[in-house]
Amino acid sequence: MKYFNWDVNAKPSGQVGFKVNRSSFGDGYEQRSTIGINNRREAWSVAKIGDKETVIDPIQHFIDSLNGTESVRWTNPKGERRIYEIGDYTLTQVSGRMWEITFTFTEAFDFEL
Repeated sequence: MKYFNWDVNAKPSGQVGFKVNRSSFGDGYEQRSTIGINNRREAWSVAKIGDKETVIDPIQHFIDSLNGTESVRWTNPKGERRIYEIGDYTLTQVSGRMWEITFTFTEAFDFEL
């Protein structure tokens, strides 16, 4: 498994979601239950600004090499090393050679031997 070892800019944004089954009844009653053993999943939106050639391109190539299917190990802002997937990303030119790449680490529950 690959490791994402680049520093990201300050103020990453974290979000926690839960997978839940909901059954609603006509009288307003709702019954909820968890889906699976890993029903809690966190995601971190991050960004990195830097020189396109020396900072942004290596990160972009790394994400591209995952093909949207491989997971990576990353240490989140809370200091926890976990397994995440990285999907789509956005590139924005800040000025001249300075660019920004933004993407989201979504917690994954891969099985490793």
